[in-house]
Amino acid sequence: MQFLYIFLLGASLLPLLTSCAPHAGRSLSDYAFEQEVEKIVTEIPEHEAVAVSWIYDGSTGDITALGNSWRDRLESALKNSSVTVKARKDLGLIIDDLTTYSKETSESTIWSTSGADVIVVGEYRINVQDNRIILNIKALRKNASLAATLHWSEELPRNWSKLAAQIKGNIYHKEISSITSPSADRPHLTARLNRDPACYPSGSRATIHISSEPGVHIYVLNLAADNSVSLLYPNSLMRDQPIPSGGFTFPPKAFADDLQLLIAPLRPGTTCQESFKIVASREKINFSFLPVPENELFLGARGGNMKKVLTELKKKRHWNETNLNYWTGADCE
Repeated sequence: MQFLYIFLLGASLLPLLTSCAPHAGRSLSDYAFEQEVEKIVTEIPEHEAVAVSWIYDGSTGDITALGNSWRDRLESALKNSSVTVKARKDLGLIIDDLTTYSKETSESTIWSTSGADVIVVGEYRINVQDNRIILNIKALRKNASLAATLHWSEELPRNWSKLAAQIKGNIYHKEISSITSPSADRPHLTARLNRDPACYPSGSRATIHISSEPGVHIYVLNLAADNSVSLLYPNSLMRDQPIPSGGFTFPPKAFADDLQLLIAPLRPGTTCQESFKIVASREKINFSFLPVPENELFLGARGGNMKKVLTELKKKRHWNETNLNYWTGADCE
């Protein structure tokens, strides 16, 4: 009997950069953060305007309420330094990832939409073990040059997990949504994990419950913390074929002795965040270039490239996707 043992290992988070504990309202941390923002302010002449784009989750690409709270703080710090801050716009994919993930949106379109001379973009990462948030922020000019960088770390707010769970979109997948069928003829798709909240102790079994339409093809991908991709389903035990009913569970109960989806962090004693990407399509999609982690410990860095995934999706029209974020490691119970 063949045994398919899928074991996912997360990626470690960034090291701490600076230290400052937050307080309610306009605190010592806010003042310290404003001083750090001066690194950006000093590079902006008085006549220039700034647009602050998304501060997104660097592990998953998610745009969250937690990231938006830092967007608020960044805009406030710039305004307190008398910088002209443009009203928020949906700037499409951030310029830093434009060439990697898509060419559907041009840089000139982003700049004209922003109405700014400088666009500030950034990402955050969570270090659950040390109860820290780490931010990396860049100020970019129209000629694509880097005007300034900002690195910051402080304690996580008490409600950070609630804010991080409020997902407004995803910088990597936003462009995917824009290339689906103009007729909106996409299959219905919802999915959930067997844990709520989705926090898995090392070595835990995960189960994905999917609801779609009979006859669609289902694909289950794992997005590692470094945004590399691996294919979990289809695999050598379960071939690519239309599902007979609208309900699908991965791994299926019928394969319980042969197929397991186990999750663990890259380094013992740490906690990290990754996600599953579920795709439902009315026709087959060629993901054969993606590695399948069978019968081995699998490191995210060995996965495929998201750009190739997007390339294959752009060839199709009638598909839908959803993402399931999860935490794994020492801080999960």
